[in-house]
Amino acid sequence: MSAVTSSPLSGIRALVVGLGSIGATHARVLEALGATVEAVSRRESAEGTTTHASIEAALAGDGFDYCVVASATSDHAADVKALAEAGFAGTLLVEKPVAVRSGEFPAEASFERVGVGYNLRFHPAVGWLREQLEGQSALVVDLAAQSFLPDWRPGRDHRETASGSRARGGGVLRDLSHEIDLMLWLFGEPRQAMALGGNLGDLGIDAETAACAVLGLERAPLATLRLSYLDRLPERRVRVTTASDTLEADLLSGECRTSSAGERYEIDWTKTYADLHLAMLGPDRDAVCTLGEGLRVVSCIEELESAWAG
Repeated sequence: MSAVTSSPLSGIRALVVGLGSIGATHARVLEALGATVEAVSRRESAEGTTTHASIEAALAGDGFDYCVVASATSDHAADVKALAEAGFAGTLLVEKPVAVRSGEFPAEASFERVGVGYNLRFHPAVGWLREQLEGQSALVVDLAAQSFLPDWRPGRDHRETASGSRARGGGVLRDLSHEIDLMLWLFGEPRQAMALGGNLGDLGIDAETAACAVLGLERAPLATLRLSYLDRLPERRVRVTTASDTLEADLLSGECRTSSAGERYEIDWTKTYADLHLAMLGPDRDAVCTLGEGLRVVSCIEELESAWAG
């Protein structure tokens, strides 16, 4: 993890619900930014973060300014409801996807603000792509996120993680929904969609391991989306063809190129999370995925599931 030299969140009291891999990342980043961090978890923090057995126990003491819900996707709705009922009224960030189903998320009325943890919006290659697209119209778009699930968490059996459990919100459509968020954010609403997907291969899980969709979008007449847990050659990129050029942003290497030029960005995944938290708690919030946008991602996932089921 890269060092954070300043303390822009000094004085902020943050609560992280869930200390799995992503929750622990949020806790470390927030502490590095200067926040005082506590957590709700069944496991103890290796970094010494104060942990509580429940949301109610955590909120029985001093108040928190900021809360990050980083539990399993299937627990998000219950955890958000518990926060509201326990009196939390500050800024809330919910990890992606915001819910398993679009209709299960409780109302946000009691919170100052709600955002969704799509940190790839803060990836430098995505920033480059947005700049390049200004003044251009996309004709053909291809988004891909493909890798091998057993390689994700060394030392852990992938079959025992939330990624492999449909009931806990796993499967490529929800687990790799960053690409769906980027698709909707950059190119607008789907006007039509065809999709195929399913539990392919022999990973031993009960969720879909691959999905492919062809869509017509509001600002891109033809888009393809490819998501997979099966690929031994990882790929994560966005490629856009316009009337005058082709743009490609490789999110793994940081290499960005057009037909005539190229740039390479250093990838600091920690910084994408730090920038997300700073945007959530600062005045410049435009890039953060809103609750409405996050729920739209979940609705789009359901539409793609219906497309291949129907």
